[in-house]
Amino acid sequence: MHTDLSKHLHTPECNAIIEALQKCHAEHQFKKFLGFCNDINDSMLKCLKEERLEKRRANFEKSAYKRIRDIEQEKAKRSSQ
Repeated sequence: MHTDLSKHLHTPECNAIIEALQKCHAEHQFKKFLGFCNDINDSMLKCLKEERLEKRRANFEKSAYKRIRDIEQEKAKRSSQ
């Protein structure tokens, strides 16, 4: 299962792939069950994974910054006492 495919949640590149997959499913209602749209689906999953990993990387950097900031504030409190 993949994440929510709402447009506001993804990059323009992934949105284009998502739209292509939805169009393929609409045009080939029965062939989709036989794997007709699998190539587009694979590229969509790859794009969504790259987005997820980028968000994960950004959140990790943000948390590392906050952790360092909190440690420095704690040191400043201790030295002022």
